[in-house]
Amino acid sequence: MKKQWQKILFLFVLFGAAAVSVRAEREIPSALPQLVYVFTDAMQLVSERYLREVNPKDLLYGAIQGMLQILDPDSQFLTPEELRRLRMETEGEFVGIGAKVNVKEDGLLIDYVLENTPASDAGLKTGDLIVSVDGKPLQHIPRNDALKLLEGKSGSSIVVGLKLKDEDTITVRKISRAKVDIPHVKDARIVAPKVGYVRIVEFGEKTNIELIKALAKLRRGGANRFILDVRDNPGGTLEAAAAVAELFLSRGDLIVSTVGRRSTESFEISAKETGAYSAAPLAVLINKGSASASEVLAAALKDHNRAKLFGTASFGKASVQALLTLRDGSAIRITTAEYFTPNKNAINRVGLKPDFLIEDEEAQLKEAASYLENISPTM
Repeated sequence: MKKQWQKILFLFVLFGAAAVSVRAEREIPSALPQLVYVFTDAMQLVSERYLREVNPKDLLYGAIQGMLQILDPDSQFLTPEELRRLRMETEGEFVGIGAKVNVKEDGLLIDYVLENTPASDAGLKTGDLIVSVDGKPLQHIPRNDALKLLEGKSGSSIVVGLKLKDEDTITVRKISRAKVDIPHVKDARIVAPKVGYVRIVEFGEKTNIELIKALAKLRRGGANRFILDVRDNPGGTLEAAAAVAELFLSRGDLIVSTVGRRSTESFEISAKETGAYSAAPLAVLINKGSASASEVLAAALKDHNRAKLFGTASFGKASVQALLTLRDGSAIRITTAEYFTPNKNAINRVGLKPDFLIEDEEAQLKEAASYLENISPTM
């Protein structure tokens, strides 16, 4: 352990001494070398004087987390495991049981179950609570440790202790792991005469392709006007949101602009081509869970008078984060720019206000469908 500490401290001292030499390539604050020495002093004192022995990597990661937490709520540190999971979610593919879960104090609460997956085959449903995996209780377990228990090699199995929704007894079920595709677009269906509905779960690499297929299916079913549901969609990549917006806009329409500290982080994204659905009447469902890329899409369609917004105010995350990897496989995600709607409105920490404020979720969909039924498409 002592050698491990000495190695880490040596690297920090080396970094402090070398900071001035790299100033020509990257601007380094003049106080940084001395501040690095202060940090190494603190680590050395903790290693020597703290009540119990501590893992130096835990202290280092904790220090980075603390550094990013004082910046803003959206900047964060990702361990190698967290970075791996983030990339899987963006790509929309992983090996697991096929259920989206939220970590709670007493276990993993199932948010929804993907169709044709091991979880659906085992009868798991939204609202069920996984309380153990292979006999290991999940109460108060760290998020990454809990999620990792559900993952593994395709074809391997786990035994889960399950508390069914609205029941107190625990049942045990054996579930196989398999390669699971995470859909970014779901529930495409006709909800009223000529009105198609589709839910966008998040914005990633597959979102645009999946949405094009869903809209084509709805159009074949007779829909010529559409409801886009981004409620509880936490966002995703800016590029994915822009690609979706382009389907409904005309060539040259501004989608989003960003303003950052560096010139390379200030730019505009506009529609490159007129979208296949640029004349189709639209409604967008939003709520407090609609954030980031969801707000980019909703704001672009609203500002160009392409859609009316139904629901409640959105979250208000109008900042752009850059994902920067570190040499040990971890990463930092830091805010590099703020984005503005096509009408140059700033919505960070404010959110988008709906055109039709409706609290009840079922009523939001019904009102949006009723609104679209009375509009004549020009497509």
